[in-house]
Amino acid sequence: MKKRAFLFSYWVVAFSLFCTGSAYAYIDPATTTYIIQIAAAIVITLGVSLSIFLYKFQMILTSIKVNLHALQRRFRKKQESGETNADSSSLSASEETEAALTLMSEEEALAAGVINCPIPAVENYAAMALAPETADGASDDSEGELEPSGFLKRAFQWLFADSRTFKQRLPISALIAGGLAMTYGVFGMLDSVIQNETQIAFSLGEAVGPVLLFGLASFVFFTLFLSLLRGRTHNFFVCLLLSGLICSYLQSTFFNSSVGQLIGTPLTWEVLGVARVVQNLILWVFIFAVVYILGFVRKPKVERLFKQVALYVPALIIAVQLIALFSILPPTSSWNDHKRSGTQLSLTAKNIYQLSPDENVVVFILDTLVDFWIDDAIATDPEQFAGLDGFTRYTNHTSVYNSTFPSMVHAFTKVEYDPHMPSDKWTDGAFAQGTYFKDIQNEGFNVGVYMIKPYTYSDGKQLEGVAENVEAAEYSPDSIRIVFRLLKLNFLKASPLALKSTFSLPPSLLSYVNAKMEEGDPQPYEEDDPKFYNGLVSEGLHVKEGTKSFRHYHLNGPHGPWYMSSKAEYVEAGTDYLQQTLGCFYIIDEYIQQMKDLGIYENSTIIITGDHADHCMDRPLDGSRTVGLLVKPAGSFGTPLQYSNAPVSLDQLGATCVQSAGANPSKWGIPYAEVSEDDSREREFIHRYRTASGREHYIDYYTIIGDAKNFDNWKLEDSISTESKYWWG
Repeated sequence: MKKRAFLFSYWVVAFSLFCTGSAYAYIDPATTTYIIQIAAAIVITLGVSLSIFLYKFQMILTSIKVNLHALQRRFRKKQESGETNADSSSLSASEETEAALTLMSEEEALAAGVINCPIPAVENYAAMALAPETADGASDDSEGELEPSGFLKRAFQWLFADSRTFKQRLPISALIAGGLAMTYGVFGMLDSVIQNETQIAFSLGEAVGPVLLFGLASFVFFTLFLSLLRGRTHNFFVCLLLSGLICSYLQSTFFNSSVGQLIGTPLTWEVLGVARVVQNLILWVFIFAVVYILGFVRKPKVERLFKQVALYVPALIIAVQLIALFSILPPTSSWNDHKRSGTQLSLTAKNIYQLSPDENVVVFILDTLVDFWIDDAIATDPEQFAGLDGFTRYTNHTSVYNSTFPSMVHAFTKVEYDPHMPSDKWTDGAFAQGTYFKDIQNEGFNVGVYMIKPYTYSDGKQLEGVAENVEAAEYSPDSIRIVFRLLKLNFLKASPLALKSTFSLPPSLLSYVNAKMEEGDPQPYEEDDPKFYNGLVSEGLHVKEGTKSFRHYHLNGPHGPWYMSSKAEYVEAGTDYLQQTLGCFYIIDEYIQQMKDLGIYENSTIIITGDHADHCMDRPLDGSRTVGLLVKPAGSFGTPLQYSNAPVSLDQLGATCVQSAGANPSKWGIPYAEVSEDDSREREFIHRYRTASGREHYIDYYTIIGDAKNFDNWKLEDSISTESKYWWG
């Protein structure tokens, strides 16, 4: 029976571990962190194993010395008394040892030099021992008897009676609490900040204080919580938190395969892979079961094994994470290089619903507007698209990059992304070379640009003097918000694959809009589509005489997480890509209707497009990626929706906007309308991705000739490997 149980356990572990793929985390934690942790774990494990071996060896030698000394004393006493013991020759080795220990106390052995250290008694390490049973079945409670009556008395004693003192329960409690504080607090939080500092709303210097305080507070709380619990209740929570600590550490370090970057995509079982999710869940259940079995089986050998696990495993996790943390910490002089506090310029919602009575150019960027999602939306509700009169839909439209960053910055500036520079530095340099917004402003347009940091711009200074909604505000780090948002991210990292969707987070979780601001200061623009719609309905579009208006709106669009209904309402339980796509066009339909009511629709240019198609960032490109595009030129009115299969690209957005404003578009490319369906022009697509292991990063360069919906027309020209240092930040 024991052999069968051992074989079953072996194959469950082997199947769970060897069938689980490599992992990488969410907001681009460096893979060197994992390598450091693995190396540190090996070194520490070898050190602990060697220490245990030497300790056991010392105890064997000590036991031999005690037995020899006891035998020597016994024979000496016999000689002195002249007595003969006929049965002495029949004593077993264990009986001789017992007799020796009876004749000589531990203090005498120490004084005589027989042993070098006190012999450890099991009672001193009874981390999980319950109170001894008395004759009537009750437990002896060394910390004072509590005497409720009847059934409650027996239940209370069964749950809480304990022979261990507070000091005896403290070591294991403190180690488990320390492991939790490191995994969910100090290491987990600081690792996320260090790897993604340019993409979040605070610097390492601003985060380290609150994070350390949170780690200390959580350590004290869980230490006291576990230590104050007694008896089987203490045992239960020790097993619960220990198994949770082991599983969450393994999950966040090794078993997040196929999860990818934090981009808001719903992490459903289908997306993650049902087989992989089930394997991962079995592993969690197995670890919990093993820990609880070891923790509650009342056999001396099992108890001793559990005590060692409960002491050494949390200590190992703490040590490994401390080594990894100190290895990735940048010099203290650079902790505030990306400091956010102080006066900052940001794009706000100023004049967001203001247009001109004469000339308007309006651009809607719907994040992740996949072209065939529009087909699904039209098939679901054709009437909703009836208001798009005068529009032409381009069905052969692609983006240049496969994500918002650097797609939009490239569209504004025509500067190709440099993977060897930090994203904020590259963005700053690209904007310094000029944007098409400036050319539009030079034609007498007031320019309003409504988008969020850091994916579309990194500093309001980049648009100062161009966008009228650039405003200064006083920012300061919100310590409580920093801690709770990082904790939320850590729960996502540490949760099993089966529960990832429960903890799914938007990419803007740690964005600039979450910084603390002085009361009364202008608020940064938020990428919140239902909020945009509610403001549109309550405030309404209005015109300002004597102006020409350019409005660039970057909305969340069909980008995950999907939280909006087809009527632009928040849905707490979540929706899907189709409902959110319909909701986006419901908002635009309301915007267009108000333009018609104001009499400014006919003479306005309106462009509806996306910054990229659906994400494919954890693998090579596996199919065509076309982006939705609908264009209404000024003067077009009263005609049904037209279709064009002309080969166009987001690279032409600037030229189209500049031409619509009345300027020469030549330096920005060819406007959409000047490309015919039979044009054989080449388009470029740059695919940035990393492998499932997270260790290899590539940039693939494609040329597209012909219909982009046919993947055979996508030709891979080059693939280069890049370092991960500046992959996102």
